[in-house]
Amino acid sequence: MKIGRRGVATVVCVAVALSSLDVWSQDSQISGVLVFPDGRQDFRGARVFLEPGIDGALQESRPDDSGRFVFSGPYSGPVGLMAIAPGFGWTGRHLNLAAGERVSDVRLAFPQAASLNGQAVDPKGKPVSGAVVLRVAVTAPYKVGIPLSKLAGFGFEEIRSDDAGRFTVPNMPAGATVALKLAHPSFAQTATPAQPVGSPLTATLYPGVLVTGEVIDRALQSRVAGARVVLRNASPPHDSLSVQTDAQGTFLIRLNPGVYLARAEAADRMSPGWQEVAITGETPETRLRLPVSRSGTVTGKVADAISGEPIEGARIRMESGGFLAGVARTDAAGVFRVAASEGENTLYFESAPGYLPPEPRAVRVMVSSGQEVALPGIWLAPLPEFEVQVVSGEHNDPVAGAAVLLLEPRQLGWVMADSAGVARFRVNRIPESGRVTALAWHPDEPRGALFALDRGRPRDNQVSLLPCATVRGAVKLADGSPARGVTVGAVYGAEGLESPLVLWRAVTDETGAYAWPAVVPGVPQRVVALGWDGAELVLGDVNAAPAQDMALPDGIISAGAARQTKVPATPASLAERLRDKVPVPALVTRADDAAAREAWAETLAACGSAVSGITPVVVSGAAITAETRQGVRVMPISSSDPWPAGVDTLLLDRSGKAVALTAGLPPLFMVRSAAR
Repeated sequence: MKIGRRGVATVVCVAVALSSLDVWSQDSQISGVLVFPDGRQDFRGARVFLEPGIDGALQESRPDDSGRFVFSGPYSGPVGLMAIAPGFGWTGRHLNLAAGERVSDVRLAFPQAASLNGQAVDPKGKPVSGAVVLRVAVTAPYKVGIPLSKLAGFGFEEIRSDDAGRFTVPNMPAGATVALKLAHPSFAQTATPAQPVGSPLTATLYPGVLVTGEVIDRALQSRVAGARVVLRNASPPHDSLSVQTDAQGTFLIRLNPGVYLARAEAADRMSPGWQEVAITGETPETRLRLPVSRSGTVTGKVADAISGEPIEGARIRMESGGFLAGVARTDAAGVFRVAASEGENTLYFESAPGYLPPEPRAVRVMVSSGQEVALPGIWLAPLPEFEVQVVSGEHNDPVAGAAVLLLEPRQLGWVMADSAGVARFRVNRIPESGRVTALAWHPDEPRGALFALDRGRPRDNQVSLLPCATVRGAVKLADGSPARGVTVGAVYGAEGLESPLVLWRAVTDETGAYAWPAVVPGVPQRVVALGWDGAELVLGDVNAAPAQDMALPDGIISAGAARQTKVPATPASLAERLRDKVPVPALVTRADDAAAREAWAETLAACGSAVSGITPVVVSGAAITAETRQGVRVMPISSSDPWPAGVDTLLLDRSGKAVALTAGLPPLFMVRSAAR
């Protein structure tokens, strides 16, 4: 299928035999690491669960001694990952997986625990006893559903309202925003609005409307037993309810008045899209009939438009009736396969690492009952090689050995310019804006620039470096004492960016002071302090002139931060802990996750001659054995005095003094200066 214009292509295909494509049988794998806020490494009692869809059976994996966990199975679509440890609240992450997808970078950090107190009442305000809290949906700062009703089978206590209608949900993440789902045999299942943990919650249960329904096989005109029926509220928060047909192929449920979207699935059969159902409440009962037919299959192959080689890992999303119906990834042969309901389905070619998206990105496919549809070949063009010349000074002299750091899409290491000051690089994806954003640094002088390259013009670009500015200030507690170990950083949020970009981060010293001497001039940025309790404090907005030295007013962090007993380390205290452990000067990166340790070791090794004279080190709070990997030292470090939030790299000069503690790699000129 040659795709060469914008919009949505429509493809009507005939059924064909595709035995050669019938190779899609991969399991998905999810792995990650648990992290305690105080840096402890005792994971006894910690538990990790995976929910493969709202109707999937809950699975458990115990973490190893370093907090690592792994799940493997035929997971696809929405997946919930959650963890808990004694004395801490639930943490988790919502994933949307394609069949065979592997996710290895999950980091679940345990929050402080808090209890959520609530009361279930009827429309007249009278207490409702026996209401069961089925589920907690954490909506911020992360998104995940905690299926309390399923956890009851794993030794957790069922949450049920007492005679006064009151209930308590323990182990909630402190400071999070959550919504609850409650059920009672005499009332409709109810979802509460999202609200902060700690605020008293009142859940009003309504009798609702009794909905009786049946699932019918369209071909046989017979009822289908054991079919799963999903009803999704068409209004926010779009909560879903699920029920299964009985031996006679019927189901019964109570729903609050409103508009719902219904769909049924059974074995190899499914509804032809989502059916709109209006529950008016004008009658005490509503009847619903959901037809199902044999599902079809859509298959295809994605290949490189230049070499013809298959493309592995391309992601395809399928929608039916405007709702997600399936997700697939191409395998090693470039082949994908996804089940489709009868009727019109739309396939979206979302991403393929290293390739431009096709135009158009969506294809409509008509599928008949039981049909296997083969799409014509889908050809993707490789992403272009970007090229930029870095210059400096009045005469725009080329800067040999300049370093380019990609911010969007993010990259750990530098791209080094050649003797003509030209840096060439490829990215594994293009942001939706079509622009790649990066920083450029002079190798020896405090000069830098922020720039963006457009996909339509990957070559013949030039960026001019300007003298860096300095931003300094202090952070204090409410009583005027210094707030040590507080992370301070600057973010840049221009229009079109996928998310605000972190330009730099620094950490306050024993006096509460901070300073960053590598502020790119002419770039509006917001300076923010991150308190020990996670609260953010805006210190000021700056747009520095070249070589300007700017002092910001003192910031006062929240009282919650002052109550913390485990104060993060300062640059100086970290340097002291590493004294006599690593040869100086050194570039030290903290990475507790095994995948992160590997990535940083590769990154530091690739820096090579750019950081000649600097010892690259990766330290970890996990229980690991010291080793040398690709010339990079990897070693354990004591978990006392945890590293401040949001920073991972410590630069030490020849005397062992901390030059910088920041996110990612420091500017190249700072590293070179530390080596001298």
